[in-house]
Amino acid sequence: MLTIIREGKKVFASATGPSKIEAFAETASKFVFKDIQATMEFIKDKAGEVREMIFIQGDTVHAKKL
Repeated sequence: MLTIIREGKKVFASATGPSKIEAFAETASKFVFKDIQATMEFIKDKAGEVREMIFIQGDTVHAKKL
């Protein structure tokens, strides 16, 4: 499971345990990681609500918002 955390203006991803990796914005919806070769992009619906995240690290994973 991947958890996305926002702390102020910073965004982090955490796969397991208490460790987290900071993500850096390329655009308002696309983020890159400096510690790992991965990107994530948030997809919004017509109302502007985030409904899906696309995470790419070798493979592409589509994750619906819970």
